[in-house]
Amino acid sequence: MAGRKPSVVISDWKVFMSRLYEETDEETREKILLRYHLDERYMNVDDENESSMKSPKLHFFEAIDNPDIGEIDSARDLREQIKLLDIHTIFGESILDQLDKCITDLKHQQAQLEVFTNSKFIGRSRELDLAYDYFKDDDIKCVSICGLGGQGKTYLAGEILFHLKKERQKYLNVISVHLRDIRETSTVVKSMLSQTPRCSVGKTTDLKLLVDSLKQHLQTSDTRYIFQLDDCDSVVQYDQKNFLHFIKDFIQFLKGCPSWVKILITIRMKMSSLYKDPSFKEIELAELDTEDAFKMFKEYSGQEEIDVNILTQIVKECSYSPLAISMMADVVRCGKLTPKTLIFHLMMDKKNVTSQMKIDKCIKKSIENLEPDHLKSLVGLSVFQSSMFIVGMAEKIIKKCLGNSFSEGNDVEAILQSLHDLHLLEAVNYGKKDENSKHKCKYSLHPLVFRYLSEWKKPADLAKIYLAALQQFVSIFERMICKIVGLMESKQQKGQKKLDDNRVHILKYYGIVADQPKVMPPYIRKTNDIGLYQKKCVSDLADTLISLVQARRMIQNEADRALKAKNNEVYLFWMIEKADVYLMLHDKPDISGQILDELSNKKFTALQGLDDRGFYKPLIHALFHKVKGMTWWKLFDHEKALQHLDLSLLFFDKCLKPQHDRMIGCVKCYKGVVLIDLNQLDAAEEILKQALTTFKEMVVKSQFVSNTQDNDVADELHWDIPRIYLNLGKIILKRSIVEEDRFIKHQLLESALENINHGMKLDKLLKLDCFDGFYQKMKIRADIYIEKGLLEEALYDANFVMDQRREILQPPHTKFTESVYQVAKIYMLQGFDWSEKGDSDKARKHWVCAGDYFDEVKKHHLKEGGMALQNPVLQDIKRDHITIAKLVHSQKEVKIIQRFYEDLENGAYEPEKKLSSKGVIQMIYTPMELMKKWFGGGGTEFGNDGGKLAQLEQMAQAQMDNMLQGDTSGGHRKHSDMGHSSYESDSLSTGSESMSENVARLNIQKSLSIEDDVFVDTGTLQYAVTSDQTKHIKKRPKVLED
Repeated sequence: MAGRKPSVVISDWKVFMSRLYEETDEETREKILLRYHLDERYMNVDDENESSMKSPKLHFFEAIDNPDIGEIDSARDLREQIKLLDIHTIFGESILDQLDKCITDLKHQQAQLEVFTNSKFIGRSRELDLAYDYFKDDDIKCVSICGLGGQGKTYLAGEILFHLKKERQKYLNVISVHLRDIRETSTVVKSMLSQTPRCSVGKTTDLKLLVDSLKQHLQTSDTRYIFQLDDCDSVVQYDQKNFLHFIKDFIQFLKGCPSWVKILITIRMKMSSLYKDPSFKEIELAELDTEDAFKMFKEYSGQEEIDVNILTQIVKECSYSPLAISMMADVVRCGKLTPKTLIFHLMMDKKNVTSQMKIDKCIKKSIENLEPDHLKSLVGLSVFQSSMFIVGMAEKIIKKCLGNSFSEGNDVEAILQSLHDLHLLEAVNYGKKDENSKHKCKYSLHPLVFRYLSEWKKPADLAKIYLAALQQFVSIFERMICKIVGLMESKQQKGQKKLDDNRVHILKYYGIVADQPKVMPPYIRKTNDIGLYQKKCVSDLADTLISLVQARRMIQNEADRALKAKNNEVYLFWMIEKADVYLMLHDKPDISGQILDELSNKKFTALQGLDDRGFYKPLIHALFHKVKGMTWWKLFDHEKALQHLDLSLLFFDKCLKPQHDRMIGCVKCYKGVVLIDLNQLDAAEEILKQALTTFKEMVVKSQFVSNTQDNDVADELHWDIPRIYLNLGKIILKRSIVEEDRFIKHQLLESALENINHGMKLDKLLKLDCFDGFYQKMKIRADIYIEKGLLEEALYDANFVMDQRREILQPPHTKFTESVYQVAKIYMLQGFDWSEKGDSDKARKHWVCAGDYFDEVKKHHLKEGGMALQNPVLQDIKRDHITIAKLVHSQKEVKIIQRFYEDLENGAYEPEKKLSSKGVIQMIYTPMELMKKWFGGGGTEFGNDGGKLAQLEQMAQAQMDNMLQGDTSGGHRKHSDMGHSSYESDSLSTGSESMSENVARLNIQKSLSIEDDVFVDTGTLQYAVTSDQTKHIKKRPKVLED
C-alpha cells in the first residue's frame, strides 16, 4: 500500500524574496509593507526592543513569509499586494510572472505530500457478484450498500466501480459525489451536475430546476453514467423527505430514459424500510466470513503462517469488521506487536470507550502503537472532525503540532501515508495523477476514529498538542473567511463554492470563538488596518451563517479578549459590532444607543460629537458613526442620522482601498434610506445610484465572467445590490402614491414592481432569498399590489412575509409589526370591496379577521415597543384599528381601543418596553443549544437512530414552547375559509433563529455533522427566561367559520 518517497522539489521562493528586497528601493519596500497583510505578532508594543534589533531585511522577510499560513498563501498574498500597487517589472522581467512560477513550484512541492491510495480488496465476493448482477440488469436502476460503520461500504463501492469501469473503459463515466458533510438534497443534485461533463450548473438552489436540468442532460446524452452517492447519512437525516422523493422520482425517470444510467448509494441505514421499488435493490453488509477475515489479516499483516486459534481469536475480537481487522494487521506488519501479544492485549483490554463496539479496542490498539510524531499529528488532525480537508491544511496543522521536532523534507508525506496505511485516515481521490502516480486527495478521519479520539481522555502533553492545533485551525479559517467574503463581494459563484466546501469547518470556527474563548490565543496590544478588516469579514459572514445569539456570544468573547489585552481599537470594533447587531437585527436602537454612549462618554471620549480629526484608526471612527447614524435614524432624528453618516463616509475615504469600497457603498445606501424617510426622493435616488455604481465596479474589476444563463445580471451579483433595488422600488412607489394622472401612476407602479422583482431575482441567485431582505421586497411588492388594486396577490405576499417573519423575528420588532399590520389592512380593504358589492356577510368576516390581527398588533407588539411613537406608520395603525373597531365592536370596546392608543402615546407602556429589551439581552442561548449543552452530541456510529438528533431538536422546541406557555398539550393549527391559518399557540423564535422546517433551508447549520456533535464544551450556562418573556408567545387570530 505504501509507495516510494518522491524527491523534494525545491522552489525559488526564498531566492525570490531575497531578490525582491535587494532590487527594490526603500520607498517601494515601504509601500509593500504598508499594503501587505503584516503578521500582527510583529506589531506588539511589548516586543519593540526585540523588533528594533532585527535587520530591515529580516523584518521584511518575516512580514512576507508567514509560517502560520504557509509559503503558498504567503506568495499569493504578496502577489495580490504587488498587483494592487501596480508594480510591473523587477529584475528586468514581470514580477507577477516570477511570483506565478514560485507559486507553481510550491504547489508542486506540496503535491508530493499526497499519499498513495493503492490498496488490495479482499473478501465480499458474494456481495460483489450480487452487485454485478444488479448492474447488468437493465430493470434495476439503483443499488444501495448499507451497513454499520467499519464494514467497508465505500471500499466495496469503489471495487464495484473499478471493475465496471474496467469492463466498459471508454463507455462508462463514473460520477462520485461524497456527501458526508452535505445536508440538503439541492446540494446533492448540484454536486452531481457540477461533475457531469458538458452540464451547466448555474447559480440556482431550486431543487426542481436542478433535477430538471440533470434529467434534460441525461435524456440527450449518449454516455453511460453511474452516479455514486457516498455517505448519504447526513442528508437523509436532515432532509429525508426531499432526498427520498428525489431518489424515487429519479428512478422513475431512469426507467424511461434512453441513456444507460445507474445510481450507487452507500449509507448506514436500510433504505429498503423507507422505499420499496422493483428497480431499487439493497445490499446489506454484515460481518466478514471467517475465511475472508483470515485472508485479510494474513494479507495485510504479511504473515502467512499464523496459529489458527490465535487468528480466530483476533478476528473475533475485531468483530469480523474489515476496518478493525486491517488496523490490527497493520500493527503486526509494522512490527509493533506479534499476533500472540496482539491477542493478549485485545483480550486484556475490556474497558473500551464504547463497550457495545469491539472495534473500539482495535482503534485504541492501533493508536497506542503509533510513533510519537504520528500520534501527535493524528490528535491534531482531529480538529477537522470527520469532515474532509486538503493536504495544505493538514501540513499546517502537523507542522504546528510537531513544532521544533518537525524537520523539513517528507515528514508530512510520511505521516499522512502512515496514517492512511493504518486505516486511521481516509483519502478520496479527485483530479488527475501527477508524475509520481499520485492523485490529489481530500482527507478525513474515519468517523469511528474521530469518535474514539473525541471521547478519549488525552494525556496532558497531547491535550496541549490539541490546543495548539485548535489555535492553528482558528488561524487557518479566519483567513479563509476573509477570502470567502472578498470573493462573495465580486466573484460570487467562486466564493459560494468555497463557502460550501468549507462550511462545516467554518461553523466549527465560529463555535470555538463563541463558546470556547479559553482556546483562543490572547490578543496583542495593537492591530493594523488589515487586521481590523479581517475581523469585519468574520463578523459579516457570521450574520449569514450562525444565529444572532451565537453571534452575540462571539462578539462579547472577542471584546473581552481585546479588553484583557488592552487592545482598545479591537475592543471598540467588537463593541460597535455588538451595538450593530442589537440595532439592525434585534431592532433595539435603545440598547444600541446605550452601548455607543457608554463608549463615547466614558473611556473613549474621542468618539464624542462630530469631530472629523480622528484619534483611532479611520475604520473605528467610520463604523462608530455608521452605527450611530442608523441609531438616530431608527429613533427618527433624521438630521443627526445624516450628520453621522456623512462623517462615516469621510472616515471610510481614509481607510485602505479596495477593502472598504463595499462599506462606502453600504453607507451611501443607508443615507439613501434616511433621505427616503425625509421624502427627499431625488437626492435619495442619486446617492443610491452612486452606491450601485460602486458595487458594480467592484464586480467588474474582479474580471468576473458569468458562466450561467443570467449574463444580463453578471455585473450585479453582489451582496448589497438587491437592497439598492428595494430602495429604488420604494422611491418609485412613493412617487406613484402622490401621482394623480392614472396613466403615469400605472407606469410608475410597473417600474416599481420591476425594480422589486429584479432585486428578488438577484437575492435568489445570491442565495439570499432566505433572509429578511428578500421578505422586505415581498412586503413592498404587496404594497404595490394594493395600489394596483390586486388585493388577492397582495394578501398572498403579505401572509407569506408575515409567516416567515413570525419564524425568524422575535416581537417586538418593527418589521414584524409592519407585516402583521399589512395583512390586517388587506383584510380590511377586502371587506370594503365586499361591502361595495353588497355582500355584508363576507365583508364582516374580513373585518373580523382584520380586527384579530389588529388585536395581535395591540397586545403583543405595540405594548412592548414594537414600533416607535414617532413612526408615521403608528398613526396609520391607530386610524385603521379604530375604523375596524367601529365596524365590528361595541362602542365600549371602541373606547377601550382609543384609550389604549392615548396611553401608548403618553408613555404608559414604557416599563413593558424596557422589560422586553432586558429579555433580549438576557437570552444568549437558543433552546436547541441548551439541549446540546445539557446532553451533549449524539451519533449514528454506535447504533443510535439516524433521526435522533432531528427528533431531539423538534422535541426541544415543542417543550420550550409549552414550558413558557404553561401548557402541556401544545398548540393546534386551525384552517379558516379566509385563506390563512391560525395557531392557538405559536413557536418561540429566539433571536433570529427558529427550529422549524422553514428555517432549515436557510443554510444555517447550527450543529456540525453527527460525528461532530462531540465538539461541545459544557460549561456554566447563562440563560434567562422570565415570566414576563412568556408574553412573547403570541396567538394567531381566530376568524368566524362559515
